[in-house]
Amino acid sequence: MAAVSDLQTADRISKRVSAALDRPVRVLGSGNLYKVQVGPLEESVRIESLKSAIADAGFSGAFSVQAPR
Repeated sequence: MAAVSDLQTADRISKRVSAALDRPVRVLGSGNLYKVQVGPLEESVRIESLKSAIADAGFSGAFSVQAPR
């Protein structure tokens, strides 16, 4: 979703996205970089549809990554 240098900004983004998508959102990182991520997601979620919903919430350019299990 986003990578920002301020934890408060990351938390604001996280709350806004969580409310808009009704999906789990997490903030990872510390120090100078905080990543806001949607997920983890169950396999049945259609990624393209979710990326479209993220863009509709005001965050263009979303991309997916697969975390190691």
